[in-house]
Amino acid sequence: MVTSSRSPSARAAVRLADVAARAGVSRSVAGHVLHAAGGRNTRVGEATAARVVAVAEELGYRPNRAAQQLNGVRSKLLGALIAAESAQVHFERLLAIERVLRTHGYRLVVGHVDDASALSAYLDDFEDRAVEGLILVDQLPGEWIRPLARRLRDQPVVLCAGRSAFRGAYAIDVDRAAGVRQAVDHLVSRGRTDVGLVLENPVGTRPPARLRGFRSACEAHGLEPRTWAADLDRPVFDPDVIAAYAQDLVDTWVVPQGLDAVVAPDDLWAVRVVKALGHRRRRVPRDVAVVGFDNVPIARACTPELTTVDQDNPRLAELGASLLLEALGGAEGASGSRRRQVVVQPHLVVREST
Repeated sequence: MVTSSRSPSARAAVRLADVAARAGVSRSVAGHVLHAAGGRNTRVGEATAARVVAVAEELGYRPNRAAQQLNGVRSKLLGALIAAESAQVHFERLLAIERVLRTHGYRLVVGHVDDASALSAYLDDFEDRAVEGLILVDQLPGEWIRPLARRLRDQPVVLCAGRSAFRGAYAIDVDRAAGVRQAVDHLVSRGRTDVGLVLENPVGTRPPARLRGFRSACEAHGLEPRTWAADLDRPVFDPDVIAAYAQDLVDTWVVPQGLDAVVAPDDLWAVRVVKALGHRRRRVPRDVAVVGFDNVPIARACTPELTTVDQDNPRLAELGASLLLEALGGAEGASGSRRRQVVVQPHLVVREST
């Protein structure tokens, strides 16, 4: 796995974008001609291809690479984008995807994105490196999606967190509603009657999948759906920030309302909730049961060990890699189908916290 660290100022004087502009074609077309990128999604006529190669030679753009591509050599590089601040489960997912792709002879070039300009720079870098396809490992902010869709309209793309955000992309999602329903069913089976769901942000006009699953499970068991929401505009992963929120929700919600079970947004939140309950002399699971989400290593390293919803990262990674290989147009994809949306079913891992 290669980490992309080139900045716009560090790129070569002549870039793929320069060749595309001079030849009067899109970046994706130039990349397909010079680097065999884009798989079956890009069609280029002989005259256009010859013009792109001629311009590349005229500008001095990687003439050796261009000659290699004329002989049918592919880069065998794939790109991956992950938010600079991301949940641990997404980094584990990235490693699992890389292992699968490596078995098919591909290398992964990774970009850690923290703003829109970094996203654009990484996409330029991927094009210059002849990246053939792209995986988005986690959910990117909505305001980045439209420019991203324009840049990637002719390139194979797989989203590994959420539904397809733009036309042509493959997407894999986890049925988080089903995961929360499993958690509530388990808690009820253990005799819990006052169950609360913690959300990272207030509920908008379209309730998130976890909340929909929670409400349906509570209705099925005749429970009141109790929820608490932080005022976050996006997920946070700073343990100290989460600790402050966890103590607040315990002090102002769990204890005053007499809850006997809490379903947390992820395992780090769950660990902090357990600690906050301890500060109020509430024992886990005797007084309050706690369920996490993701099943990352911290779930097994804390005391008590966490019951948590496992999103099945190995399966998700296998599907993500397979879909990308299919989109590239090769025979490497395992399923041989042309699916655009795949949903992975999570499962509950029961440990000591419930």
